[in-house]
Amino acid sequence: MTQVAELSHTIPEKTRNAIENFRKSVVDALGDQVGSVIVYGGVTRDEYYPSESDVNVLLVLTDVSVAVLDKIVRPYQKGFRDINLDAIILTEDQLRGSMDVFPVRFKEMKQSHQLIWGRDVLADLDISDDYLKLLAVQEIKNLQLRLHRIYLLNSRKSKTLQRALTSALAPYLSALGAALVVKTGQSPIKKRDIAETASAEFDLDFSLLQSPMELKSHDRKADVAELRTLYDSFMTTVDRTADIVDNP
Repeated sequence: MTQVAELSHTIPEKTRNAIENFRKSVVDALGDQVGSVIVYGGVTRDEYYPSESDVNVLLVLTDVSVAVLDKIVRPYQKGFRDINLDAIILTEDQLRGSMDVFPVRFKEMKQSHQLIWGRDVLADLDISDDYLKLLAVQEIKNLQLRLHRIYLLNSRKSKTLQRALTSALAPYLSALGAALVVKTGQSPIKKRDIAETASAEFDLDFSLLQSPMELKSHDRKADVAELRTLYDSFMTTVDRTADIVDNP
């Protein structure tokens, strides 16, 4: 079994090297027990911010037991320390049995991933629109509750509000992308494109999403007054989205 492809050179060299070292260490430790090593998420679509982004990896193994996991504890912990590596580790049967529980996540993984070892198990995944709609609604309504609680506890803490706002974008836009798939049969890959397309399809105000996205992409610090305004606008957008997705 050989490496399938080099990682994109748009990924910072330190991150590329750390991913490659992790891949090599896992394959050396587990050999034929490794079915697939797949990188997915922001790092594969030019939406990677080294100071705050995770590096998402899917490992598909023939067996996931304590004995197997013990063999990759060190490379996993090193990847976590060096680049915030976050791995989903499953057998192929477990992966296919998770389609009804995590359809939004696997939809996004299928759309935006790179195989770096083994077989592309994501290529032929069949993800039901019914599951996508149900989980999109659940994700957005969970986000509503989290936003309310975070604000009540941190209404005057600019750093916490900004982190909450920028962190909420990824799950919100993932759910929005799933809703687009249900409505139109497809969804853009990049988060900004999802926001623009969904704004048109669902009659949302794109400007209310643009400012939080710019805070994240430019790593800009905002004061409490600006953040309270942005937070209120984002909550309004999430509320409207919940109504739209729940009642198409």
